[in-house]
Amino acid sequence: MNKIHTINLGGNPFTVDEDAYEYLQAYIRSLNKHFKNSPGCEEIISDIESRISELLAERLEGKSIVTLREVKEVIAIMGSPEEFGADPIDERRFDPERPKKERSGRRLFKDTDDKIISGVCSGIAAYFGINDPTWVRLIFAVMILGGGISFWLYIILAIILPKADSAADRLAMRGEPIDYASIAKKVQDEIEHLSSEFGSPVDPNTKRQMDAGFNSAKKVFSKGSGILASLFAFIGHIIRNILPFALKIVSIIIIVALSFMVIGLLFGWSMLWPYASHFVAGPKIAGALSMMNLFFLVMIPFVFIVMLGARMYNGSRLPKSIAAGLGGLWLLNLMGGISFGVNTARQFSSTSNSDKIVYEGKPGNDVILIEYGDKKNREDIFTLFGTAWIEDNKIVMPKVPVHIVPSDDDQFHIVQENIASGASNSEAIRRASNIQDVAKFDGKTLFVNNYMEINKNDKLRNQHASIFIHVPIGKQVKITENMWPVDGDLDGNKNGPWSFDGQQWLMTKNGLVCQDCIGQNEDNKDAEVQAAGEVQQLKDQIKVNADVLTEQVKAQTEIVKQQTEVIKSQTDNLKNKIDHQSEKIKEKVQEVKERVNN
Repeated sequence: MNKIHTINLGGNPFTVDEDAYEYLQAYIRSLNKHFKNSPGCEEIISDIESRISELLAERLEGKSIVTLREVKEVIAIMGSPEEFGADPIDERRFDPERPKKERSGRRLFKDTDDKIISGVCSGIAAYFGINDPTWVRLIFAVMILGGGISFWLYIILAIILPKADSAADRLAMRGEPIDYASIAKKVQDEIEHLSSEFGSPVDPNTKRQMDAGFNSAKKVFSKGSGILASLFAFIGHIIRNILPFALKIVSIIIIVALSFMVIGLLFGWSMLWPYASHFVAGPKIAGALSMMNLFFLVMIPFVFIVMLGARMYNGSRLPKSIAAGLGGLWLLNLMGGISFGVNTARQFSSTSNSDKIVYEGKPGNDVILIEYGDKKNREDIFTLFGTAWIEDNKIVMPKVPVHIVPSDDDQFHIVQENIASGASNSEAIRRASNIQDVAKFDGKTLFVNNYMEINKNDKLRNQHASIFIHVPIGKQVKITENMWPVDGDLDGNKNGPWSFDGQQWLMTKNGLVCQDCIGQNEDNKDAEVQAAGEVQQLKDQIKVNADVLTEQVKAQTEIVKQQTEVIKSQTDNLKNKIDHQSEKIKEKVQEVKERVNN
């Protein structure tokens, strides 16, 4: 049993056992002793620690404690102290077995030390071993000027590529081994490059001042990193403890809400079931199958959503075999539902109407009373969207509208207009003709049912029935109270309440005028006078037309008489000619007989 230690290596926290901790300490001490007089010692050690941190993180693979084995593997990659002339680690306390040395592959970075815009081209050149990044820049420039995605590719690479900040990153960018020797050499080369930039070598005092500055900056950065790490650790602790609880609450709410939705869908599905055979194309079994399609198409996704909530709550999963079976069943029902939908939609492709004459003529009274005939009402929840229901295996549809319009002559015309759809025009006409009568007229009163029925052997295909009452000018209609819906062509010049039910209406040239509306007696009188005048004008026009027609008939009769006389004369002449020719023929025949006898 070993003790464990928590360390901060390269800015990352690790939990290591005692043997690994002591071995790592010995390695770092050896490095410090070797590089203490070298320029940039602190930066060299910092980069080496960062690289060790990366290699350890790669080897943990979900384990929580770093052991001696992982530390030795990493040090074998970095290089042992004796390989670069430092004091070796005392191996007597540790297992002498050492793994083989590994080398890191290339990694793509932005080379910010040799950049013009962001260092992308320099990084690509270093990655592919191109000494001069100008060629890469030239290729990008030509591709950008030529169009295409080169510009956006450069922008994306500039955003997603990391910067080569440390010596280890710059070595990985070029595919060089990331060990103690290469890191130390890289840092020393950079310090020498920095010295050459200033134009003279850096003296020991300047180096010490730079090292002191680096050390101070590192301490400040380490403290800041520690504070941020503690803050993020605190936030992570809160999230780890609160988020699962919040997810459980959310999952419970989702499951409860979906449960209520499923109950509502099942209730609605059971409500729609009786109507399916009246709507879906084909026999009754097709309606039942379509409802099963609808059930599975809706319920299977709900099952997956509920299981998602259960997974959020306690991690339970739906077995893969069941999930695959439900998915296949859903696809089969989707294809079946599409087939039923297409076949049913085809039967709405044509719409036609069929008119039935309820009455035509002049009733004994100038006022026709409009009342309800048979009435059927249902106000419970067992209706199809509140507009239809099934009774005696027939679809009952309420509200037959009544429309009052002017007549083109002096007669009343009451017409029932039926509308229906079908797969063809002839089928639509047949279906419209099958709509039962909804009105009847007894000579004084028009009785209109407040519903229409669709035969049990017919499908629900947009059937509608309406009553049109064509009223002559000067005639009136009276509508019983509480009758609805009723509308008509109104006289826009008259003011007043245009509520049709319970009122008597006079048809004028400009439309209907209310006869019983309060406060409109004078207007009504004027309307009656106007209507009477219009009626008289209509009568006078009819008389004139009749006189003209009579004269035309007389003239035609005289012409026919004259032509008859001519034909009679021609017939008499033709008869006389025929008689004359007959006499001549008889004489010829007599002569022939006499010759034969002689």
